[in-house]
Amino acid sequence: MSIRTPAVAGRFYPGSSKQLKSTIKQFFKEASSKNQEAPAALIVPHAGYVFSGQVSAEAFHTIPDSARYKRVFIIGSAHTFRFEGASVYAEEGYETPIGVTKTDQSVIDDLLSNEVMDFIPPAHQNEHSLEVQVPFVQYVFDNELPIVPVLLGQTDRSSIKQIASALQPYFNEENLFVISTDFSHFPAYDDAGEQDLSTAEAILSNDPDHLWQRLEQAKKQNVPGMVTPLCGWTSVMALLEITQDRNVKLEALKYRNSGDSNYGSKDEVVGYYAIKMNRISDSDSFELNHDNKKQLLKIARKTLGQFLATGKKPDIDKKSLDKPLKETCGAFVSLYNAEELRGCVGNLRGNKPLYDIVQEMTVSSAIGDVRFGDVTPEELPDINIEISVLTPLKKLNSLDELEVGKHGVFVTNGVQSGTLLPQVAAQRGWNKEELLGYCSRDKAGLGWNGWKDAEVYTYEAIVFNEKETLNESS
Repeated sequence: MSIRTPAVAGRFYPGSSKQLKSTIKQFFKEASSKNQEAPAALIVPHAGYVFSGQVSAEAFHTIPDSARYKRVFIIGSAHTFRFEGASVYAEEGYETPIGVTKTDQSVIDDLLSNEVMDFIPPAHQNEHSLEVQVPFVQYVFDNELPIVPVLLGQTDRSSIKQIASALQPYFNEENLFVISTDFSHFPAYDDAGEQDLSTAEAILSNDPDHLWQRLEQAKKQNVPGMVTPLCGWTSVMALLEITQDRNVKLEALKYRNSGDSNYGSKDEVVGYYAIKMNRISDSDSFELNHDNKKQLLKIARKTLGQFLATGKKPDIDKKSLDKPLKETCGAFVSLYNAEELRGCVGNLRGNKPLYDIVQEMTVSSAIGDVRFGDVTPEELPDINIEISVLTPLKKLNSLDELEVGKHGVFVTNGVQSGTLLPQVAAQRGWNKEELLGYCSRDKAGLGWNGWKDAEVYTYEAIVFNEKETLNESS
């Protein structure tokens, strides 16, 4: 048995133990994130620490001291050696300036018994995507947890599904999955921000088909300088294949690109995201109490009034907000005047805190719903604001799972998509087929029966409005 010696120490991260620990400690000190529950998975970048170390720290910093993992799976995509399938590092350990981290030989032996897994030594020799994660794992867990390093080579979606199937039994509370990937490579600064946001939104959907569609779309856009929208797409895709039917929630923690570093230009950049994935138990279903609803409605009312008067949204004191308002979830805002709809726009994916989504959707409903003219300041006294806060999307596998009045639907096929909120079908007396037909035809533009060849998701909504909620007693 042998130990893998560092290949990129002194280049991608500091080459001495003291300096490396000090660097990570400073990253953690500047991190804004902290979580009280152990994440199931982290998606982190693998560039040099001067470019992406702070982004990685935002993800690793969410691991609480109380976390009780038995091992850490580090999964990355190969850069320096071409091979097909997956290579599991089968030697005794990984060395960094901090020390040697042992590999979990029993788990590795079990993985290697699967025909889709292999150990290809040259693939690991100079690879940085796994190595740069090891110092963070060593620092967080005092170098006490073993690792399972898995490197993915050139492969197709069919093989990724097989690899995910082999890893799936280990996706449980005993293990942390660390997925190593950078985002866009070499577009200009502003283009990178736009492209990386679209890719992150696809990942946050926890739907591998949606991510695949996003990657195919990016190819067709021919963004100047961009050679890939997601360099570790195979690793991210494997995670989503594992978790698409699990009760999990993804949240974007931090974004930056190499142009934000003192060492990078803004002409050709690489993008970096920190994303965490938490498990959601049935007892942890999202809820809003009466005060939460009142707080959101007041934010929407203040936003609507100030934006129509000044063209700017008001700043919100985040410290004064209750925890549910800071959660990442989707929402729709509907504006009514004398019971007539004046605008309704929403964000299904929920890639920002709820209060922020409500502000954005309030403005969009007032001036961005193409079905109506802009709401005017003179209308404000007669406007009734309704907010629909959405639960995470769940793929519909059978019509038996769809409940009219309880579920909203989201129909998507390629770049075409549309949604109808849960209350719409109940208000109009539709059955299941009518709900799907109207959504498919009128919202997604796929025709009445288009939903049959599309992907359909359901979600629930917590619906409340000013007229009822603000007049209720606490």
